[in-house]
Amino acid sequence: MKVRKRLITAAAFALLIIGGCSSNSGGENNTAESGKSSTTISMIGWYEDNIMTDTINKINENLDEGYKLEYTFINLKQYNNVLSTQLAAGEGPDIVMDGASFPARIKADNLLDITGEDFVGNFNEAGLALSTAEDKVYGIPSYGWYSGIWYNKDIFAQYGLTPPETFEDLLAICKTLSDNGVQPFGFGLSDSDTAWHSLVGYLENSYYNNGNETPAFDTKFAQGEVTLSGNLNTAVDEWAQMIKQGYINDNMLGISGEQVIPGFLEGKTAMFYGGPWNYEKLKEGSVNFGLFSHVGTNGAEKWLVGGPAANFGVNKNSKNQEGAKKVLALLASEDVQKTILASNVGGFSYYKDLNSELPEEYSEVKDILAAGRVGVAWDRWGTNMPAQSLIDEGVKQLQGMVAGVTTTEQFLKAMDDKANLIRYQD
Repeated sequence: MKVRKRLITAAAFALLIIGGCSSNSGGENNTAESGKSSTTISMIGWYEDNIMTDTINKINENLDEGYKLEYTFINLKQYNNVLSTQLAAGEGPDIVMDGASFPARIKADNLLDITGEDFVGNFNEAGLALSTAEDKVYGIPSYGWYSGIWYNKDIFAQYGLTPPETFEDLLAICKTLSDNGVQPFGFGLSDSDTAWHSLVGYLENSYYNNGNETPAFDTKFAQGEVTLSGNLNTAVDEWAQMIKQGYINDNMLGISGEQVIPGFLEGKTAMFYGGPWNYEKLKEGSVNFGLFSHVGTNGAEKWLVGGPAANFGVNKNSKNQEGAKKVLALLASEDVQKTILASNVGGFSYYKDLNSELPEEYSEVKDILAAGRVGVAWDRWGTNMPAQSLIDEGVKQLQGMVAGVTTTEQFLKAMDDKANLIRYQD
């Protein structure tokens, strides 16, 4: 089956709102080969063809006769609005796919309780964290995502550099490169969250771990028991040396995320923040590259930023719940989980005892993944707020910091104010 790729225009958006890619009406498609009709199980997502085609095909190869899974691509920038509008109208796809906002779908009672399904037991506790609420399970994970720092090994070797153990080491590397006329980092700040990943990577390594706090701080923040302002100021100021020393600068506010990789492949920049989703594009070039971890105060306990890339659940309003649960069971199977991993080279699985071989470029992060040192603040925020809204606020406020118009205190206060507006009300 060919995956349908649809970029949402204004007209298409209106169509989607009234159920244009929903199967809740129980519609059937004619199957020309057999002469029989099949019930379409719908799923929308922000993953493009190269990520989803093999997975959708694998599911349809094994799906019970009479059902067919159909996938529609929606641009990530519009995805949350499209899905939220559909679900609020009692419509939407049969299979609900979401990331940081999955807990919000649970809170809104959009998802079917699947606690008793056998396939739930295929995943470890960490993989089910975002899809569990009050001891009930509402979804299963796709694969684990994580971000770090891609670097040009040849440029590092030319100047006698090795991957950093601490943030201090990273700043020293940047200075050496700058002193020799090499731009240390590529940041596309007009439309990407790379500066955001830089900051949260530092916080994960120097505040929530190896610092004065633990990840439990974010759970308290989600509940409104603590504020970011007055607690994260020192850590954010320490990270902001990236801005003060010019390694993140206002020229980057006019550069898109897509423009960063060509500069890296051409040897114009030595590093950029990213993850396995960049791997295939980097392999198309001739650069000798690798990935190292975010760093902070303790090189012995480095943490990657990451978590479940997406979760899949069944729309509570689906008219095809039986077929949707069959699709979910296949998404939770070993064969399909392996297919998902194969399409996300470098990713890891939450499926129990399913190990993937990482390419050599990931050698610097293998031990960190094996130790399970992967986490991110917004997954913890999502327990009591739509985390994507706070991420969007953070990206906007960081742009202000880079432009020199926003202070650390203003940034953190804006985050607190946003959180106060979007926390769920009991």
